[in-house]
Amino acid sequence: MSWWFPKLRLSLPEARRLLPGAITALVVACLMQLKIFDPLELLLLRSLTLTRGEIPWDDRIVLVTVDDETLAQLGHFPISRANYTRLLQQLTAAEAGVVALDILLTEPSQDDSQLAEAMQQQGRVVLAQAWSPQGIPLIPISLLSQSALLSGHIRHLIDSDGVTRRVELFYQGTPAFGVAIAQVYSFIAELVNIPDRSMIWVNWPGSVANLSSYSLVDVINGDVPLSAFRDKIVLVGVTATGVDAVLTPFDQTLPANGVHLHAAVVHNLLNESWLRHPSSLWIGLFLVVCGPWLSWALSDRTLQFS
Repeated sequence: MSWWFPKLRLSLPEARRLLPGAITALVVACLMQLKIFDPLELLLLRSLTLTRGEIPWDDRIVLVTVDDETLAQLGHFPISRANYTRLLQQLTAAEAGVVALDILLTEPSQDDSQLAEAMQQQGRVVLAQAWSPQGIPLIPISLLSQSALLSGHIRHLIDSDGVTRRVELFYQGTPAFGVAIAQVYSFIAELVNIPDRSMIWVNWPGSVANLSSYSLVDVINGDVPLSAFRDKIVLVGVTATGVDAVLTPFDQTLPANGVHLHAAVVHNLLNESWLRHPSSLWIGLFLVVCGPWLSWALSDRTLQFS
């Protein structure tokens, strides 16, 4: 009895030499489907990221943060929307490219009409949308939604090692916050490629401490030169201690925040530098080919101890 392959004939004893590798490949493939190796993969990914080291953040991205200093001067969070109106007026005067408010504006306020007017004057504002634990959409109030150019979701996906490195590009028809920002930026500058996939793996450039950032209270008080925001993508979010914390490969002791995640997504889209995860199909083909071959190559080897 023999097995036939193109231009290759294997006798039964020879074919048996392929079985250990084939069985091992099948077992490994099954374990991969059960996600047994996910913790090891995440550990390897984190190690490779740290080994690569930090790279510069894209200088087109600037943060304005509701930090501890801002809360100390303006009161507890959420601060008055009049502060965001003043901020938008400053950024409009600075000729900022895109302004993205990573702030949920779901409840009406007496300051909404002034904020809506400031948003319309700026013309390129992106708002945030979320969902409650019960799945209820938390969308900006109608007046503000109509004054914004786009809205984007701010959902976080946390891996088993605690690091946030995956983002759904669209959720229930709503683009990710970073995707919406990139789409608006495409209207006024270069076209930004949005990958045709359900999610991306975020390639964190480095510590968020190295990202250009200004305190909101300093900006609205006029302590920051307007030139710092000219033609920039300005993300506005909360970085106060204990609010919206996010772990990154570079920020473990002092966590980052959700606004930093969105900045990393924008950085990845601008530079097409998101992580490419190998498909399960290619991994499966690799195992099917290499498993039996390795078994054949090692079958006639013996261990020698000196």
